[in-house]
Amino acid sequence: MFPSIAEAQVLVSETDFSGLKSASDDPVALGTTLPDYPDWEFMRCYKIKFGGLFVGDSNNPGSFTSAPLGIEGNANIILEVKRSSSGNATIEATLSGGGTLSSVVSKTIDKSSYYHIVYYVKDGTPSTRLTITGTAGKFYVNNMRVYNVGDAVFYESFDHMDGRNKENEFYSSNKDATLAMCDNSENTSIVGIRSSYRSIYLEDSSSEYQILQAPVEENSIVLLSFQIGYPSFMNNQRLTLSCSSDAYVTQLNSTDQNTLFTSVEKTQFSDPYRNWYDYFVIVCGMSSSTTLTFKATDICLNNVMLTPIPSKLDQSSCNATYIKANADQTRDVQLIRTLSPNIWCPLCLPFDVTKEKMEDTTGKTCELCILNSIDNGVFKFEIATSTIPAGTPFLVRVAETVTNPEFKEVTIVNTPAATATASTENYQFVGTYSPVDLETDGTNLFLATDGALYKPTTDGNRLGGLRAYFVVPATSGAGARVMIPEIVSDIRSPRDVTPATKYEIYDLRGQRVSSPYSKGVFIHNGKRLLVP
Repeated sequence: MFPSIAEAQVLVSETDFSGLKSASDDPVALGTTLPDYPDWEFMRCYKIKFGGLFVGDSNNPGSFTSAPLGIEGNANIILEVKRSSSGNATIEATLSGGGTLSSVVSKTIDKSSYYHIVYYVKDGTPSTRLTITGTAGKFYVNNMRVYNVGDAVFYESFDHMDGRNKENEFYSSNKDATLAMCDNSENTSIVGIRSSYRSIYLEDSSSEYQILQAPVEENSIVLLSFQIGYPSFMNNQRLTLSCSSDAYVTQLNSTDQNTLFTSVEKTQFSDPYRNWYDYFVIVCGMSSSTTLTFKATDICLNNVMLTPIPSKLDQSSCNATYIKANADQTRDVQLIRTLSPNIWCPLCLPFDVTKEKMEDTTGKTCELCILNSIDNGVFKFEIATSTIPAGTPFLVRVAETVTNPEFKEVTIVNTPAATATASTENYQFVGTYSPVDLETDGTNLFLATDGALYKPTTDGNRLGGLRAYFVVPATSGAGARVMIPEIVSDIRSPRDVTPATKYEIYDLRGQRVSSPYSKGVFIHNGKRLLVP
């Protein structure tokens, strides 16, 4: 049902500054740029004898700006830092190139050992860059990791743990794991835990890992995902998960916690040291004050992630989490989307649709079209006379404006949005549940309100979710057409989008009409439109 956690989070980049070493005890000033760190920028930064990026000097604080992060959507940036021995330091984070920081921005470093600051970036882009500025004091930077985390609001990688006791053993010889080794050092708690290789080892009944004050809204429903690792010789151990306050753990609407970790959705995979399993659990009634506690014996824990489950399908958001968490369940599903009247609107939904269901939902008369064939660049649609399967892109035309419709008692299907492809040509009609950036080279086209195919501009290529678009060859796509029953036959070729201008529609007597969809000849923007 769910993808591997390895697919849900991706280590985008890791920058190690530990190799920046000075041969003497005196810091060595760096230039504004360094060959080994292309596209990074430095101001009052230095090499030091024991390694790491030394930021600031005795008189002035320093700063550095990362190279473009290469992220898409939400991400965690984990900065491993240490204060200067001469005193505390305060640092401030800012972004450029897109995205917003939704977590700690200004931080005073007051610990004597390396620890980690997690910056949560929302709606980042490949061009997003992070600037760290010292506003007081000096500090060291040892490492920076960047993770794509989808819609997650909490992610713990445990990647700073390296507790292998010796070759082929997977945990340290003592309970040495500390908060300073955790990504989220300020809102987690660990007791009696050994560090393992990029994970932690819960050894006995005294071992405990807690998530404190996760950034979720009051009474949230949250998808909790994590990995459990077993040594090959220990495969019958059990983990206990408990919640504080009024929150409770379910497994896809089941409250039988006795069978939770034998029936919960999981996927097995392995590495040289352990057999790993992905686990997915739903936590209901969670708030920012909820504490989640993991207790276990002889089990490794890794890649803990919290992702709030939306209550709606929203055209402006990634809808993957909603679909995963509600898969195979019958729900009342609200779409956050407006359907404009008397135009064909592309639509793609993760549940079956019929004309009758659409009219019951919208309360309006409507027509549905599905793609029948693609012939020499002509996308030929036909009126849908049967059920349109979940994930199939289609066109809908309503008689009146429909805002945020709610579909009653539909079954969510966790199937990828489908793509219709011509058998002999490189033409496609592509559905998407979540927003997507269209290519601007003429190979990606969208259906506009006038029934024509357009290519997007570079500053207007974001297509909302719950829609569909057209893919055409780069060399011959200009001849692409859409053929839809019972609409105007004067469909024009793809073109660049121009500033929106409202053109009225007139009949041949010169009288303005509100809709051209009755039979006859009409004039729209100086062109004749024939409605058969």
